[in-house]
Amino acid sequence: MAQPQSRWVRFKRFLKRNMTPTWAKHFSYQVFSFLVSVAMVIGVANYAITRSYDERKLTFVDGFTITAHTGAFDTNQNSLEAVQAAIDHQVEAMEIDVRQRPNGILVMAHDLVVKNSDGVPLADAFALLEPTAIRLNLDIKETKVLGALHDLLVEYNLYDRVFLTGLEVWNMNAVKASTCRDLPYYLNYIPSRFQIFSADYQQNTGRERRHRAEL
Repeated sequence: MAQPQSRWVRFKRFLKRNMTPTWAKHFSYQVFSFLVSVAMVIGVANYAITRSYDERKLTFVDGFTITAHTGAFDTNQNSLEAVQAAIDHQVEAMEIDVRQRPNGILVMAHDLVVKNSDGVPLADAFALLEPTAIRLNLDIKETKVLGALHDLLVEYNLYDRVFLTGLEVWNMNAVKASTCRDLPYYLNYIPSRFQIFSADYQQNTGRERRHRAEL
């Protein structure tokens, strides 16, 4: 009595009988054509969505704040040059990424700081900004900076002009336990590209993030 064969064995036998050079060439062409077609459909759909997204007018929720990104005006990010450019252009608010050197000095830096020579001292930027009216969007890259940041803000009379960004829901305990707990802050959130133009979605998203931050 013949033993039942698995599907894999039957499939290999099928290929052995039918996989001629002509068949293989035709099959490869079909697979290639299918993949190209899928890529074109995805590309066209992405272009249509992106174009529609870029051209539509977005109504922001109450309290939405727009700031000059660090490195705006063709300057190096997190540099004194960027700070001075923001001052010269009289921006309302500007962003600075905040990290800490191993020796405890706070610096302007986006990437991880591993040496005491990395980054520009935050105090140097604050000295330039103190006599201005610019609000500061401080992007907190690590919550261990909060204690020293509070002292620096007080020293340069900037405490009332600052709000924090770059924070996640799981950072909230560290923020609330710090001396910066009274500063306003924004939580990171990636909105839906399809629902963002809905007023209900905007308002519900804002309420959800505020509620989670209060937990």
